[in-house]
Amino acid sequence: MCFLLIVMSPGKGNADNLSFNFDQNYSRSESETAGSSSSSSRSTRNYSLNVNKTLTKTINISGTLRATESSTESGSGVKTETFTVAPSVFANMNNPYFSLSGGFHSNFLPYTSVGDDVRNTQWNTSLSTRPSKFPPLTISYSKTNTYDTLAVRKVDVEGNSLNANTSYNLLGIDMGYNFTRSENKNLIGSTKQINSSHLGTANYSNSLFNNKVRYSLNFGASESNSKNTSLSPTLFDDEKGAATGLFLGLDSSPHTGLSLPSNGALTNNNTGVAVAGIDLRVVDNGIGVELTNPETINKIFLYVTNPAGNTTPPAPVSFGWKVFINTIAAAGSGGFPPAWTEVTAFTVLFDTVNQRFEFAFTTPQTARFFKVVNTAGPAEPLPIGVTEIEAIGSINQTLSRVAKTSNERQFGGVDLNWKATDNLTTNYSFNYNRTDRSPEDVETQNLSQNVNGSYRISNKSSLFAGYTNQRNLDSKGPDRSSNSYTASLSTNPIETINGSMSFTRFESKEEGDLLTASNSANLNTFFKLYHGIDLGAGLSGNITKSKDTKTTSKSANGNLNLRPRKSINVVFNGTVTGSTTKTGGVEITSSSEFLNTLINFNPSRHLNFSSNIGILPEFTQNYSVSSRLPGTLQTTINYNRSNSGVDSIGISVTLSPSSYIFISSSYQKTFTHNTTGDTSSTFRVNLSLRK
Repeated sequence: MCFLLIVMSPGKGNADNLSFNFDQNYSRSESETAGSSSSSSRSTRNYSLNVNKTLTKTINISGTLRATESSTESGSGVKTETFTVAPSVFANMNNPYFSLSGGFHSNFLPYTSVGDDVRNTQWNTSLSTRPSKFPPLTISYSKTNTYDTLAVRKVDVEGNSLNANTSYNLLGIDMGYNFTRSENKNLIGSTKQINSSHLGTANYSNSLFNNKVRYSLNFGASESNSKNTSLSPTLFDDEKGAATGLFLGLDSSPHTGLSLPSNGALTNNNTGVAVAGIDLRVVDNGIGVELTNPETINKIFLYVTNPAGNTTPPAPVSFGWKVFINTIAAAGSGGFPPAWTEVTAFTVLFDTVNQRFEFAFTTPQTARFFKVVNTAGPAEPLPIGVTEIEAIGSINQTLSRVAKTSNERQFGGVDLNWKATDNLTTNYSFNYNRTDRSPEDVETQNLSQNVNGSYRISNKSSLFAGYTNQRNLDSKGPDRSSNSYTASLSTNPIETINGSMSFTRFESKEEGDLLTASNSANLNTFFKLYHGIDLGAGLSGNITKSKDTKTTSKSANGNLNLRPRKSINVVFNGTVTGSTTKTGGVEITSSSEFLNTLINFNPSRHLNFSSNIGILPEFTQNYSVSSRLPGTLQTTINYNRSNSGVDSIGISVTLSPSSYIFISSSYQKTFTHNTTGDTSSTFRVNLSLRK
């Protein structure tokens, strides 16, 4: 930051170029809905100071200091203020042998009235060499850091990237190589991702027979790898399988082997219905769970009902909770030998979202039988029921901390162009792409070839025909392919008429079986009827068939352009479409219509009138008047109206009294024609100073 201030100091005349910019923006919106009014406003000020200094013929330094103040007031009266500062500095050295550049950029919020304070810094550098007889080399490196300034951070991300590339022409073959590596760390989520890639290419092109035959070849290979690492083990709650629930209404001697009868309602996964006979206002309820096998348990969840008339939430201390386990796995459901062991190292809290007590063991306990007993009962007016009990273990993700993926790709192609005669040109191309992905162990191959030809019948007409084939091979999926056929004829019999006609067929297949087939035809014409009168028209149709469905669609469009004078232009546009779909004997039809007119009138270079009137599918109107008065004042007035009952009118004004000052403002008001007469308005003003 100190370096930036020294660079920007113009006191000794060191700055070759010093500029200052200031922008002030203010907007206010008001609305009235059903007799209730609301408003909001926003004010923003932007400052920037820019400096550019040439130290020597080869060294240049530049710096920028940007600051933004913003203030927002919502309709409820909540006011938010922010102030951001973004300094940056950049240095460059450039000579005949190499160029070296580097820079620093930061964006931080030293003050904000509400919200989090998030900061971002970025360093970058680049080196490029250009020796006369050796391959050029470019290496760039950048490092970023984004974090907040909270005592306990919510955002803390670091990243860096490296890129290197070179190219060389050897015996007419253009060769290139590129390497990238990036690393990103999320210090809050304790994750790290490393990505790397290599790409090599080779291209060659030439011509034969006095350029009548041109050809090109290309080949490439790439490899990319990704490694995702969890920087710390992660534990996830895992409910263990229960054989049955257990309940004894008076378990006053919980250390002894009193029989706890089975109660399946406690383990039926229904937390919405209380189990009959349990009221935690009564002391010594023995509530337990028998697991299918001995398991290591971290927590016990006890779901309860808490009527609105009781204390919310229930205080765990009011129940005098005790927890017991039984490690003898030979006992059957509902009866235990006298071997209950009390667990004293645990904590208990109440989860208000899930309506449950959560007993967390300080040390995980391994057993088959678990029970909790309330040795006290709170004085509440309404019963406190129990709906479910769960024994919770954990899944440790330590064994899945690293995940790796890789992609290998080889690709190439050939392109051949032959100009057989002055009127006939043909082209053929073939492209191949093969990819191997792991750990999915999937290999895909994409092959495509295209052949086409164009023939100029005369100076008035030409013919084009083409065929394209695509094939996709997947080692773990079906083979897919497609064919596309195209033919078109364009003609210009006289100067005032031209047109084109085309036909296309597309087929898609899977394992050689036809899936869909589509045929489409288009006809487009243009007529210059008279000076200032142009007419265009088009027709199109399409039929698509699949195994059970057939869709037929058609459309017609036209436009008429009238220009009786240079200052007046009138355009009419219209389109009609329709489609029919048949599936299993059921037919569905749809259609649409569109018609509008555009009118533009320029009585002088300083005044313009325009309108856009929509006739179909609904009647809409838009009118605009704009003026550019001699000097720097510009104004625009617009009006919109629609059948939906919403009208709006607006005006905007811009003024630039000098090359250093720019002022603009706008006002827009909307009227809704409903029973309550709702309205809304927005006002904006902007002032910019440049020096």
